[in-house]
Amino acid sequence: MTGRGYAIDGQGTLWDGIQLTLQAYGKDAKRVSQAEWLSLMKSGKYEGILCMGRSKWTTSGHFITVVSVNSSNDCYVHDPAQIAEGWQSWSDINGYVSCFYVCRKGEPQKESRIGWIFEKANGWWYRNADGSYPKNKWEKIEGHWYLFDKKGYMRTGWVFWNKHWYYLNEKASTQALPNGALVKDWFWDSKRKRYYYLEIGTDAKGYPEGSMHTGWFKDLRYKAYYFLCTDAVVKQFNGKYKVGEMLVNEWLELGGKKYYFDDSGKMVTGEVTIAMPKKFRFDKDGALIE
Repeated sequence: MTGRGYAIDGQGTLWDGIQLTLQAYGKDAKRVSQAEWLSLMKSGKYEGILCMGRSKWTTSGHFITVVSVNSSNDCYVHDPAQIAEGWQSWSDINGYVSCFYVCRKGEPQKESRIGWIFEKANGWWYRNADGSYPKNKWEKIEGHWYLFDKKGYMRTGWVFWNKHWYYLNEKASTQALPNGALVKDWFWDSKRKRYYYLEIGTDAKGYPEGSMHTGWFKDLRYKAYYFLCTDAVVKQFNGKYKVGEMLVNEWLELGGKKYYFDDSGKMVTGEVTIAMPKKFRFDKDGALIE
């Protein structure tokens, strides 16, 4: 309020939403009548905003901020065009004002807006109680992890962070999670039509919570082994798979041994019919017995 008004080159000055904007920043702002505005301003407890129509200072609309009003109704003005800076006679203002606003001087009168805020051009960001916001970091909010970029905007989709891949929920992905929340456990990428495993917790091998697993993976819930593609295996399949994707209905040659993964991605053991009527035998560790 103590600074200048706000103007946009070629656009005049915007005043739509002044009341909501000030309230969002904790200012006790309200629109009042001319008589009430003068009375409140003379109390010395308020600052004012005047939304101006065409006047002696401009040929188009703009707004000015008023710091104080004296007994003669003269106003101490901050003007975006810097034309009306300082004390101005009420006669030069009266009759040109479209809207009168006031807000209390000093610190915000109520708590600033806290929580998620959406900007159409940039997306979501999160305001803390003290007015700060997370940027270039992970933040746990209401039980879910979120990642914010260097400007403080929430990331979504696949993100490479500190040597690991993560997936941050997008609206069309995992409906059970909020948009932007870190996805964990088995994840079906509807765009790639592939499964990935994203760590539920920190893995003993050094996989952080939520990071994409690669290589052998044993899921104790299903009592099965799976293989999530590594760089070397991606080359073996000539680009059919990407790193981290689960092998399905595939033979894998690794360390001089051959393994087979069925249509659910599980490594097979024992005697299995793969190509009718041909049967194959695999040992307890999944290696083909030739």
